[in-house]
Parts: sequence; C-alpha cells; structure tokens
Amino acid sequence: MLKHKLWASFFSVCRKVCMALGGIALVMLVLAFTRIPFDAHRWLGTAGGLCQENPDAIVVLGGSGMPSGPELMRCNLAADLARNYTSVQVVLLLPKDTALAAAMEQELHIKGIALERISAVLHGRNTREQALDLWTNNPGLAQRNIALVTAPENMYRSLLTFRKAGFTNVCGSPAFDHALFDDLSQLKVLFHRA
Repeated sequence: MLKHKLWASFFSVCRKVCMALGGIALVMLVLAFTRIPFDAHRWLGTAGGLCQENPDAIVVLGGSGMPSGPELMRCNLAADLARNYTSVQVVLLLPKDTALAAAMEQELHIKGIALERISAVLHGRNTREQALDLWTNNPGLAQRNIALVTAPENMYRSLLTFRKAGFTNVCGSPAFDHALFDDLSQLKVLFHRA
C-alpha cells in the first residue's frame, strides 16, 4: 500500500513537471515567431553603449576559433574600424592559442591592417581574465577611449566587465552577423542593370 502511494506521488510530480516544461516550451515556440528574440539580441549588443567618440585603441575579444563565423565578423569589424582610425592600435585578447592569434593577425593583415599595429595578449580564458590581462599589459589604456569588438550577445556583459576592471571609457562595437546596418540602396542599381 505504501509502495503504491509513493509511485502515485512520484507520477503526479512527474506529470506536473512535464506540464510545466511543456507550457514553457509552448510559450518559447510562440515567442520565436515574434520579433522579441531579434530585439533582445539587438539590445544585448547596443545597451552597454555604442562608440560615439574616436577610439584610442580597438580591442577584439575572441576565443571561438578561426576561421569561424564569429571570429571572421570580429576581424572584419575591427579592420573597418582600424581603416577609419589609422593611428589606432588593435589589440587581440585571446586564450593561450598562438594558432588562433596568428590566424586573426593574418586576417586583419589581409584586410589592410599593418602587422605593426596589431598586438595579441594571449592568456585570458574568460572575459574577466582578458580584461585584467589588458590592464596588466597596457595600463595606459585605462583612461583612454577603447572600442570593444565582440559578438552582440556578449557585448553588454563584456562592457560591464571591462568597466569593473577599471577601463572607464570603453564602448561597444558589436559584430552583428546579419545585415542590420547595411546600406542596401546599391542593390537596386545592380538588379536594374540585368
């Protein structure tokens, strides 16, 4: 009798848990067909503050490997910034992986950035360690304007981490992986020629 009550209680709890998980899954499915995920992703990339002033350094956070899509997007954005601000140093903050650093340096060089402008700090395994490593290796950057380049989903917490580590003038340059800010007006010209 006691064994039967325990099993009945166990199945009742399991049923309630499955109902709750099913309800959560249904809500997430419905939300997936709205613009809420897009807006949340955009907010994560822009809420910490976008760069409004000229940067004194461009800091690229990485770690997902090359030639992955996120790393290529970060290199592309960093190269665009470095071409616009020609006297600015580009600092790669990466895990201790010399192959990744060499691949990212090569990608930046292919995009027109001189190797003398690129430096790599290879130690940090997470954003906090990377911020502290930058502080240790380049303490002069603490009060300078820094453009932080990383994925938009990491930007908000990365900016907060760098600010907590002592970098007071750090701003975000999120490497969005879609055409959110692209000017598509030139496509009209291409399609009308055909």
